[in-house]
Amino acid sequence: LGPIPGKLEVRWRRLDGSGARLTWIERYASPQPTPEPKAGFGSRLVALSCTAINAQLHQERCENQYALTLDLAVEDGES
Repeated sequence: LGPIPGKLEVRWRRLDGSGARLTWIERYASPQPTPEPKAGFGSRLVALSCTAINAQLHQERCENQYALTLDLAVEDGES
C-alpha cells in the first residue's frame, strides 16, 4: 500500500485436487488514479516467481482496490 491509507487482506487455501491459491487484496481508503502505475519491485518479483514455479497469476485493478490471485499446482510429494 505504501503511503496510501487502506487495508490489506491476504488469504491462502488448498484447492480441490493438488494445488493452492494465494489471494492478496489491497483496499484503498479513497479512489486512486485508474491508469496502472509502473510495475514496482514487488510486482516484478511476483511475476518472475510465478514463472519459476509454474503458477498462474491474475491481477485486477480498479479505483478502490488491487487484487492478485496466484494459483499453484502442487505435485505429489510436495504438499
